[in-house]
Amino acid sequence: SDLNKKRVDQSIEIDAEASIPNNVDNAGNTAGEPKEEEEEGSTGANDGVCSLLKLKSSSPSYIWKEHLQQIFLASRHLQDTQDEFIWHDFTAKLLNYMTPQRLQTSIKTLPSRYWKQVGHVMNIAYERYQHQHINLQNPQQKKVKVEPRKLNILVMGGSVTMGVFCNNNPVMQTSRFSRRNCAWPTRLGQFLNSLSGDMVDLRMITLGGTNTESAIRIWDYALFPSDMPYPDIVFHAYATNDMHVLSENEAKKRGVTLEDMILEVNQHFVRTILKPQKDCKDRPAPLLFYFDDYVGNEQKELLKTHSFARAAHSLASYYGFGLISYADAVRHLIYADTNEDWFSPNDWPSRQVHPGMGMHIASMWIVAFNMLNIASTYCTGFDV
Repeated sequence: SDLNKKRVDQSIEIDAEASIPNNVDNAGNTAGEPKEEEEEGSTGANDGVCSLLKLKSSSPSYIWKEHLQQIFLASRHLQDTQDEFIWHDFTAKLLNYMTPQRLQTSIKTLPSRYWKQVGHVMNIAYERYQHQHINLQNPQQKKVKVEPRKLNILVMGGSVTMGVFCNNNPVMQTSRFSRRNCAWPTRLGQFLNSLSGDMVDLRMITLGGTNTESAIRIWDYALFPSDMPYPDIVFHAYATNDMHVLSENEAKKRGVTLEDMILEVNQHFVRTILKPQKDCKDRPAPLLFYFDDYVGNEQKELLKTHSFARAAHSLASYYGFGLISYADAVRHLIYADTNEDWFSPNDWPSRQVHPGMGMHIASMWIVAFNMLNIASTYCTGFDV
């Protein structure tokens, strides 16, 4: 890519699910039909969020395009200083690829059984935003005694989510980013806070070689930093490691297919997260999202690369949590060009599962767009 051409103008040009059965526990660990969540949310301050972003009268795609300038500027990493903005053109070109139409393809399922938690999350976010906004507008005004807390987000994942090879990019090799500092969760936290004003506290529990089975133990035994608050939102981002060759070998030892093992293990994880902790009875279960980032290439057969996606979709449809697919948003770009390395792991067809910086920037937008879409659905679906 010719990134030495004249800088892209700040006004960026925009390029123009299958049904499944209800009973999905192929592992034999069936449980009763999940209880439907009350179809009402905590409306309190939520009308403020809906009005602020015009979520009742405008589609997520329209809102995204109307705020493209702010989105682009908020996408700059804090260590890519404003006077340098080394990845300016790269970010602009990526944003030109990630049109609202393409972002929409990442939406797989909504948190259909947990709209009450959606309302709770929106209420926390708006109270924090309103407090920050008032202080910015009236710095001389005496601050309230109790400052509204931030929205607490936890991202759990393996080496991809941790940012291994995130420094790979077509502009310049750099050591200014550590792995986790370069990865999409860090970028997402910076992005949301840049747009809203210090609204989010995003934490990462990421470690190379870990998978969903590791995550179950991390959650069960609360293997978190002592200062980490109880999360309002949890992102599962172990798709790639659940598809790893080591996971395939484990499935063979158990005498099951990889897809069946993924379904069984992830159902355990989902139930673990959605079951309220004994010492957290006063707080609702976190709003759960799965983030599917697996585009290959551990498996050589095309259909096998979709094993995690099929299992995750089955579980998400049954248990009613949100499913976001980075893979589906960029898959056609990757399959169309085997030399492409902005969105996929390079070194194909060698075994390599860690994408570069382009994937992490695009993932930041994909998650943000899904959050916008969920808020829009909430605002138009409930009387707020």
